[in-house]
Amino acid sequence: MLSRKIPGPRADELDHLVVELKAPKIKLGADETTQIQSYAFAVAHDERFRDLNTRWTFWLVSNDMDEFVKKQVRSSGRQSECFGNLMIPA
Repeated sequence: MLSRKIPGPRADELDHLVVELKAPKIKLGADETTQIQSYAFAVAHDERFRDLNTRWTFWLVSNDMDEFVKKQVRSSGRQSECFGNLMIPA
C-alpha cells in the first residue's frame, strides 16, 4: 500500500492508494477482480479505519484483461483504466 499525507483544504481527510500489480503474463479475470474487491471489503470492515475520513482507491494493473473483466468495466460505466474506488466516510 502506498500512502502519503498531503496538506489539503481539510486536515482530517486521508487518501490511500492500493495497487495490485500483476505479472505481465497474467490476464485480468474474475479471480483477480475478486482479489482486489476482497481487499476493499476488508478495509471497509476494519475497525481501525471506522472513525477516519478516508478515501481508498484500489488499482488492479496488468497488460490485458479477459472478456469477463471487459464486460464488468463496460457495465459499470467506467473507463477500462478505472475499475473501482471505495469511500469510507467518517
